[in-house]
Amino acid sequence: MRNKLQCFFRDARGAWAARDFQVMMLFALEGLLLQFATSVKAFGNNLFATNLGATDTQIGLIQTVGCAVTVALLVPVGVLSDRSRNAKTVPMALLLLGGVMFVLESLVPWMGGGRMVLFFVFMGLSVGLFGAYGGQWQSMFGDLVPIQKRNRIYALRSRLMAALGIFVPVFCGVAMSLQDSAQGKLGVLSVFFLLSGLLMIAEAFVVWKIPGGCRTPEQMQAMERFSLKNLGEALLGA
Repeated sequence: MRNKLQCFFRDARGAWAARDFQVMMLFALEGLLLQFATSVKAFGNNLFATNLGATDTQIGLIQTVGCAVTVALLVPVGVLSDRSRNAKTVPMALLLLGGVMFVLESLVPWMGGGRMVLFFVFMGLSVGLFGAYGGQWQSMFGDLVPIQKRNRIYALRSRLMAALGIFVPVFCGVAMSLQDSAQGKLGVLSVFFLLSGLLMIAEAFVVWKIPGGCRTPEQMQAMERFSLKNLGEALLGA
């Protein structure tokens, strides 16, 4: 039995040392951490605003503000990504900043009379950074994973994210249903938003551990630079 256990741990260490397995597991973990925040963001912002006492108009502005900030961030973030010597630099920065915004949003109920305004500030930035990360993730994934291995890694990541996405809203909904007051429901939402922020910060370190990402001088030279002409062509194409 002892020899079997030693062989098992030796084989496990050897498998982890293999780059392909390591990349697959790190992307799977990155997806799980991201999915928690994705699930909370999907249903939590409207509930947060409702329990803060938002009007129907203010609730309607949630999607408007989030989309506007996302659109405003996409071009400058893309320019920064094109100039980065490592494909992981910009995604990591977006995760760290997005995590901080989630944490700040979780503290809004205790920010006094200006809490509704601050809610929209932190919510808009968190949604915008989140949206910008989605585009940068695709670029990073292409840089870090050879094309012949992408399907397997992406499929595993997607399956795990879908499974976690089933349970997070249920857990939050059950916890909120146990509260009788709006302040109690806000407390539950704040805990979930705080966890989302902390997990996004942890996700940045997971991305940092994924092997690869450094761009050679030749790759940097070959990358097309941003120009107004290219922006105009993209808008016309859309």
